[in-house]
Amino acid sequence: MVIFCLVAVSTLHAQLLDSSDRGDASRSLQADDALLRERQLKSDSINREDDLRDLRLAKYALLAGNTSLAERYLDRLGSDHPRLNQIVARYSALSAFIQSDFDKTYQLVKSERLNIVNAYEEICLLRLMSLFALGKNHPDFYKISPEFDSCRAITYKYTDNDHFWLSSMKTIVQGKMNQLPGGNVNDFTKLLIDDDSTKLWMKIALYTNREKQIIKNIELLPQEAYLNIGIRELLGMAYYRSGDPKRAADFIEDLATPNSDNIRGDIALTKNELELAYGHFRLALKRKDDSLNALERAIPLSWLLEQWSDGIELLAKYVGREYDPVKLLALETALRIRKGQYDKSQANLRYLEEKLLGSAPLDIQLMISFVSLMKGDLKKLKESSAKACRSFDGLNCWIADQLLVWDDLTKTVKRTDKVNIAAKSMDEILAESSNDISELKEKILIDQRDIEELDSRNVKLQLQ
Repeated sequence: MVIFCLVAVSTLHAQLLDSSDRGDASRSLQADDALLRERQLKSDSINREDDLRDLRLAKYALLAGNTSLAERYLDRLGSDHPRLNQIVARYSALSAFIQSDFDKTYQLVKSERLNIVNAYEEICLLRLMSLFALGKNHPDFYKISPEFDSCRAITYKYTDNDHFWLSSMKTIVQGKMNQLPGGNVNDFTKLLIDDDSTKLWMKIALYTNREKQIIKNIELLPQEAYLNIGIRELLGMAYYRSGDPKRAADFIEDLATPNSDNIRGDIALTKNELELAYGHFRLALKRKDDSLNALERAIPLSWLLEQWSDGIELLAKYVGREYDPVKLLALETALRIRKGQYDKSQANLRYLEEKLLGSAPLDIQLMISFVSLMKGDLKKLKESSAKACRSFDGLNCWIADQLLVWDDLTKTVKRTDKVNIAAKSMDEILAESSNDISELKEKILIDQRDIEELDSRNVKLQLQ
């Protein structure tokens, strides 16, 4: 009996111990599971923060116009991101649109999954503008009208002019130029209702090279419209582009705005008054330091007027449609050469050679040759003059020939004494010549007004 009791007690104790162990094990597993979940949540939180940071940085890069940097951040997120794929697609499309890659833009935003309300509102304008730019030959061109109606309806709350520009662009792309605002005299009851509407009509007329329509209907403008600075600027531009610079100057005579300064500068250019024109463009930049119109005119004038320092300063501000870092650096280098800054020019040219992988164009080879000559770099001079000579540059062929004659041509060209006293210089030969030699003069082949007309095109449309 005693033995039986001992066995029973022992069994009961073992069962209690086993139950206790299982409880401890269960609690341990629950603790491990909670720890894993906590770690996973922390990891997910860190990943979300990283994704949002990359998204913000991509947005800031796009706002700054740095599309390559924006695309690097977007690539890190990936187009198949489980939560941000729609935003990544939209930002990627915007980057492509900025680079004028309209086909890529359209491919990124044409997906049906972006047609849900909250996504469509964000991408429909990109989709429409891409189709506008791709033109009638694109297979989806027929979608413009229904796409336009849907987009206008969903974005109506964001416009205060009834989508004037969007409607006008659709009309242009569809080739219905006679249906543009102002084509019918009855349109003016709505177009001239206030100054803002008047300016919109005048801008679309100038954009489509119909400045004569403005002049034809100028008598319809209400008297108070002439008190508006913007309207007077647009009237001045219309008369200038119509070939009446005197009337254009009358409309902007007492205005002190960047646009009026640019028009005065253009008028001075038509009279070949380069210094006066340059002064007007510099004044426009003083009023608005990033005026693209002023920069595009002042930069070449700084070269013609030998204002090398000004040219370098102006180039640093230029971020226009034809922005190309390599071309801008080459132009800056040419200005520095003219200024005598050979050390900085040499550094720029080395960078350009590396950037262009040794296939620098002739203009850059000529600069390398000249800087090497001025810096006394005989080895580089031999190399660059030979390359330029192979591109049929006569002066560098002569330099390559002289390198075979003189021990160090870089020192010879800097000598101030006469190398051959008996020899006559070309100037002396010309002075003694009895032939009448007239100075070469530039022949204007392109009218400035034609350039203005070409500059007015902001979007390259394929109207076929």
